[in-house]
Amino acid sequence: MSWEGFLPEDAIVMGTKKSELKDTRPLDSFFQLRKEMESCHQCSLHEFRSRIVHGVGAEHADLFLIGDAPGAVEDQEGVPFQGEAGALLDKMLAAIGQNRTTVFMTTLVKCAPPMERKPNGDEVLQCRSFLLRALRIVQPKVILTLGSFPTQSLLNTTLPISQMRGRLHVWEEWNILPTFDPSYLLRNPSAKKEAWKDLQWVQKILET
Repeated sequence: MSWEGFLPEDAIVMGTKKSELKDTRPLDSFFQLRKEMESCHQCSLHEFRSRIVHGVGAEHADLFLIGDAPGAVEDQEGVPFQGEAGALLDKMLAAIGQNRTTVFMTTLVKCAPPMERKPNGDEVLQCRSFLLRALRIVQPKVILTLGSFPTQSLLNTTLPISQMRGRLHVWEEWNILPTFDPSYLLRNPSAKKEAWKDLQWVQKILET
C-alpha cells in the first residue's frame, strides 16, 4: 500500500532489506509461538532471565511496536514497556486513540540482558525468527520502531534515529516508521514535538 498523500513527499523511502532468516512454516498461533519462547535456549540470555517477556496486545493489530530489550522490571513481570517509560508510551498511544489492547507491542529480544545492556548481534539474530513469526500472525499496517537500536537492527543501518525518523522505510513486506524511544523522551523532553509528528503520521496510516 502506498502512503503518498498521507505523509510528506520527503517521508517516503523505497527499498527493502530481506532477512536471511526465512520462516516457511504454516502460520503460527500465538499459543504455539509463546510455548516455543518459553523453552528457548538459543542464546546465552536464557541463563539470566526470570521470565520470558512475550509480546502483548491485539492478535490482529494495525500498529506493531518494537523496542530493543526487556529491562529488570519487565523481566520480573513478563510484560514489555513497564515503568515510567511504559507510562509515557501509554500516553503517546492514547494521543492517537490507541492503547495496549488495540496495538501489538514487543521487543527485539524476549529475555532481559544482564545489567540492562543492549543485546548483541547474535542475541538479536537468534530472536528474529520469533519477531518475524509474530509479524506474520498480526499482519500490521505499520511498524513503529522505538529508538535507534531496533531501527538500526531491522534496517541494517548505523544512522542515528534523528536521521531515520520522519521517513517511511520498508523491511520485508512491512512499512516502518521510526521514532524516539520513550526513555529518550523522558531525558530529552524537547524531542516530544518531533515524536508527536511521527505519531500523527501513524494515526493517518491507521485511519486508511
